[in-house]
Amino acid sequence: MNTKFFHASVKVNRGKKMIEKLKDINGNMQRSEASKGEVAVAYFNDLFTCSNPDNFQSLFEDFLPRVNNHTNTELSKIVSKEEIYEAVFSIRTSSAPGADGFTGLFFRSFGM
Repeated sequence: MNTKFFHASVKVNRGKKMIEKLKDINGNMQRSEASKGEVAVAYFNDLFTCSNPDNFQSLFEDFLPRVNNHTNTELSKIVSKEEIYEAVFSIRTSSAPGADGFTGLFFRSFGM
């Protein structure tokens, strides 16, 4: 009995979510599906294309440093076997697998 109602609500939702027109790089409004697709593709190609700047320093000149020289030295030094051992054995054996798919038990059994 409610099918008319649900069909009507779906139709209204589709109408609200539909993109009627897109403005291209020349400022012209594109209304056809094909031209809207081309505008969208061109926009995202431009958005995700690397510009390969030659000088990265100019990009970061307004950033305040968050790591001082002493901390940077500590973070950059070589990791010792003891630190690795401590890190591996701090993971619970029944832990959920990480991004690599291995649990703490795997690293305890095969890592050292």
